[in-house]
Amino acid sequence: MSQSCQNCGALVKSKYCPECGQKSDVGRINMHALVHEFWHGFTHTDKGVIRLWLDLLLRPRKTYQDYFNGHRKSYFSPVVFFLVSFGIYIYLDLKVFEYQDYTSFLRQHQAVNNEFGRYVQEHAKTIALLLLPVKALLSWAFFFRRRNLAECFVFWLFCTGFINTILVLLTPLRLALIAKKDTLDNWLDILVILIMLVHAFAVFGNSWINYIKTVLLIFFLAILSRYTIDYALYRHLATDPQTIAIMTETKKHLSPPTLWDAVGEVIYTSDGYDPFDF
Repeated sequence: MSQSCQNCGALVKSKYCPECGQKSDVGRINMHALVHEFWHGFTHTDKGVIRLWLDLLLRPRKTYQDYFNGHRKSYFSPVVFFLVSFGIYIYLDLKVFEYQDYTSFLRQHQAVNNEFGRYVQEHAKTIALLLLPVKALLSWAFFFRRRNLAECFVFWLFCTGFINTILVLLTPLRLALIAKKDTLDNWLDILVILIMLVHAFAVFGNSWINYIKTVLLIFFLAILSRYTIDYALYRHLATDPQTIAIMTETKKHLSPPTLWDAVGEVIYTSDGYDPFDF
């Protein structure tokens, strides 16, 4: 029996619409359908998030190559994967930061509210997001004979999403080792660089020259990211009233080398915590 597709209005004679692919028996939304859709999106064997994550973990070269070669329906959307993983990572990272403040309060028996460190945490993520098109453009500039700009964008969406999910899964470890957070974060930075290298090798490395160029690209991007975050941090300090007061008192000029010297002279503020200890 023929009927009209509720999505596009085309005539449907089978289980799926021949124009848009929607099921022909879609009815009013209910909780069962909503839960099924949610679970389906994460676990579907053809294009679920779990399947994509496992493919990026175990078969990165094949995953990227398949997607570039047109197997789009088989994989979860790289844009959605990036946005969802990035949002979850930012939320959990903020909770880790709040837990660090809480444990500091328990150890020191005084109010701890590290707003300066929170500024660093929040803006580092924003800068990382803004650097995504820069990463794609530089990758294309390095390997324009091998990959086009769109493929470079897809690579960084998939790769960054994969890294975000790794960091999300490591959140319990970060909470358990909260006293060693700074040391652990440094090791996680190294892990992120290694993941980027492995995935970039899978996409761009087809000769020893390209492998060398890939290493140079990844380390240049790591340095660029660190410098951009430091510069944004310096600009914030340069306009912060408390920092300016410190500079006036110590008669030091506001420049990057002397900035950290002056900041180091502050041990506790009137509120009982060091705003520069993060």
